[in-house]
Amino acid sequence: NFCIDRLHVELQLEEEETYKWAPLSPRAKKTKQTKSKNEETDTEARTGWDVFSLAYDITAPLTAVVHPEAMVQYRRVSSMLFRLKRIEHRLNWSWRASTTLNHALLVAVRHAGGSSAVGEQYAQAMALLRRVSMTRQSVLHFAGNLETYLMFDVLEGGWKDLLQSLSAARTLDDVILAHNRYMYNIVNKSLLLDTEAKTGSISSSSINQN
Repeated sequence: NFCIDRLHVELQLEEEETYKWAPLSPRAKKTKQTKSKNEETDTEARTGWDVFSLAYDITAPLTAVVHPEAMVQYRRVSSMLFRLKRIEHRLNWSWRASTTLNHALLVAVRHAGGSSAVGEQYAQAMALLRRVSMTRQSVLHFAGNLETYLMFDVLEGGWKDLLQSLSAARTLDDVILAHNRYMYNIVNKSLLLDTEAKTGSISSSSINQN
């Protein structure tokens, strides 16, 4: 209960973004994003999926180790895992929609009485649905493998290394260094280091300085 009470939801909005809330739906509404006082451009509104983020309240003395820069990295990894779940959800929804369409096409062909023109169109539609199914399965396979890699190879493996480093730590600086290395390895193995200049990632140089 102590940990859960410190969890809360944050909306990660862009700077200077006038955000009109859109529901957790794949259909985003149009909104306006103000660039300056005299200039406005229409952009596709981001949905709740795009801005949703879990945050955790850290209080002293833990802030000496889990500093704000580290919390940024935790949110980035959490957002990536959340988006993977969103992809899985959308692909499952696509499978249900394809199944419904397949059944509707079959019923339509039966009612058409075996017309050759209808049969040809049905064959083309089924070929397209098979291609969609193959693509969906490929993406599901990739997303599942990526999620497994992140959960077990990156997070669980990194956590074991962190526990070993903490057990060998003798000073507060050793603890901070161990945690910084832990965060750097997670971000690096999660393939998120390419945007570190924009988000203030814990770089290897800062680890070496500590």
